[in-house]
Amino acid sequence: MVWIPTRQGAVLIFLLLVLLVFGAGSCLYSLLSPTNPHPDPSFLIIEGWLPDSAIEEIITRRHPGQRIITTGGPITFGNSLIEQNNYADLSVARLLVAGERAENILSAPAPLAKVDRTYASALAVRRVLEEQGLYGQACDLYSFGPHSRRSLYMYRKALGRKYPIGIVALESTEYDMRRWWANSHAFKTTLGEVLSLTHAYCAFWKYRGECVELEVE
Repeated sequence: MVWIPTRQGAVLIFLLLVLLVFGAGSCLYSLLSPTNPHPDPSFLIIEGWLPDSAIEEIITRRHPGQRIITTGGPITFGNSLIEQNNYADLSVARLLVAGERAENILSAPAPLAKVDRTYASALAVRRVLEEQGLYGQACDLYSFGPHSRRSLYMYRKALGRKYPIGIVALESTEYDMRRWWANSHAFKTTLGEVLSLTHAYCAFWKYRGECVELEVE
């Protein structure tokens, strides 16, 4: 026997689903975009794909004595138009143009990873920290909106579960990401991050703080 709701029942079910979606939607962005900076970071980590407005905001947030580490893998298009071939070095150039001093910046370019590019970038940062004798010092990770929770999760896996790292989720200047369902790009970005975060939890849950190497090209 197949149960079929009445017209009134179908309308009620539809309204309940709408309320559920919008109720979850109102808190989904906050869940994906945590901001919990470290009280006294020694350096700032910025993901190389952040927009120019974020670069300028990070410079204003940097305190004297803090260094900036840029991350990012290879740029796979337009290489004949720019000098840099990876997002880490490109962000260094953008920081310099925005007025930051070269001695305050470290670049941590990542190799081309077949999967989990954010984790590959986090591993590259760890290597630079170890080379520079900075590993273990507190830091803040700057990411963008709903990508931030996944970035923090990956960096904790790469740097260590107890590593003193804070997170700052920067806001978009183009549209209101908190109303992500009202914009097609924000909609795709937010739901895409839900799926990507779910994949990250499934793929990395068994690694309790260990540094896991990735297959790269």
